[in-house]
Amino acid sequence: MTHRVLATWPEDLPAEYSSLQSIMSSRQWNEFRDRLRELSASDSVPDQIRAILHNNLGVAYQELGLNNLAVESYEQANALGLSAGNTLASIVANYNLGNLYYTEMRWEPARHHLDQVIILSNKRPSEFSAYSVLATDLRTLTLTEKHTISTNDQIPASQLTVKDQVERSRAVASVYSNAGLIAEAIIELEQADQLCKVHQLDGLDALVLNELAIAMGDVEKNDDATACFSQALDAARRAGRKATEASIQNNWALLLKKLGQSSKAIARFEAALSIKRELGDQASIGNVLYNLASLYYPKQQLDEAQRFAEAAIRADEQHDPNSLASDKELLKLIRQSKV
Repeated sequence: MTHRVLATWPEDLPAEYSSLQSIMSSRQWNEFRDRLRELSASDSVPDQIRAILHNNLGVAYQELGLNNLAVESYEQANALGLSAGNTLASIVANYNLGNLYYTEMRWEPARHHLDQVIILSNKRPSEFSAYSVLATDLRTLTLTEKHTISTNDQIPASQLTVKDQVERSRAVASVYSNAGLIAEAIIELEQADQLCKVHQLDGLDALVLNELAIAMGDVEKNDDATACFSQALDAARRAGRKATEASIQNNWALLLKKLGQSSKAIARFEAALSIKRELGDQASIGNVLYNLASLYYPKQQLDEAQRFAEAAIRADEQHDPNSLASDKELLKLIRQSKV
């Protein structure tokens, strides 16, 4: 299992921060550090955001080999996160502190901060359980006799079932994906995929391959993503997992939409919609209807676009009110085009 420092970003990333993600991805650490120092010093930045900025500044310092400054930034991030109610920032900052002390073979402070991750995560397990998994794995390493760092360090899994191992890899991959570490997420998911294939766990493998395909698409490995979606669909059908099949069809359609293959995307969305209706899954149907409307609209198939947009509104009024604004805006554009 790999262990990497984690950056985190606001859910609704303000425009002034969006360029920072590409700077970080291209590993321009000096520029990343300078921009973060400037932003974090601004009086107009609320403490919830400042906590995130200090954590990411710690990442920059650590990547530059300035561990003492990294520790200061992570500690500031943790303190700000706790005082401002940004639990995720505190969790990530404590994980990074634990990871940093682990790389320095300072086992006691490493365990202290990893314990904080576990404590904070367990207060809201539905949101943060994956971080607890990641911290527990790294904490276990601090208790072993290993005094060298390897990207292949593994936690002994003799007491875990195969399914537990797969779920752990999925959880860790989710953390890495959320932190923008897509390559690391892919490694975890590929390991989980191999376990599923060896043990013929088709239902679980369908979930893993679906997530792997999404990760591949995130880094523009579109041929690999397509191959993973195809394998995921086959596995879901072998296992009789209709809900998983619908999810795969929907996510595959999103990839095709991104690639500009609108006709193929429509076919996949309609397949997902058919399955969801068959299963009586009304809660997530609005999103599929919206996507269909958004694909028919630029093709000037306005009657179809309007039909799906109106259906999306009816579905979201009952199950997803937060999506109504975008539904209604799309319907407005469609109607204006028909005048």
